[in-house]
Amino acid sequence: MKKYLISAIVALLFSLNSFSQENTNSPELLNYQNGFCIETFHQSDFGLALGGILAKNIGYKGKPNYSVGIYGDFIFQNGLFGGPRVKLSCNYLGIFGLNLNFSNYYRFGVSDFRITPEINFSLNGIANVFAGYSLNVSDEVIPNLSEFRLGLNLVLVNKSKF
Repeated sequence: MKKYLISAIVALLFSLNSFSQENTNSPELLNYQNGFCIETFHQSDFGLALGGILAKNIGYKGKPNYSVGIYGDFIFQNGLFGGPRVKLSCNYLGIFGLNLNFSNYYRFGVSDFRITPEINFSLNGIANVFAGYSLNVSDEVIPNLSEFRLGLNLVLVNKSKF
């Protein structure tokens, strides 16, 4: 069941990308923005994430925006623990979209790898409110870490493109 759900989410992300691309005659090959993200979330306890992103169309009204980010997650649950996370985001017309997180949390020698599909509501990709459900794909589980994830993501991008 988990494999089918993950495959369906990845297929949906790729299908949104194929419908929303626009034709440009720009000679630039890399027309992307770089930036910084701050994210707060609740996953059984308060969490904070900091990361860098590579994005397209963040802050532009009426255009779909995309981003990929590398984050460091910190969860304050009976002490501090965390781990790295990669997040893929696609917002249709800057209003709503899908995220897909790949995270690996570490605590007391336990490595808990999770894939989290999320739905988000966005303000042109700058401020995103999201809700998701974590699918544990490893044999180890960090106790009391919830499957549900709710949060807010703020994106600060450089307006110039490289």
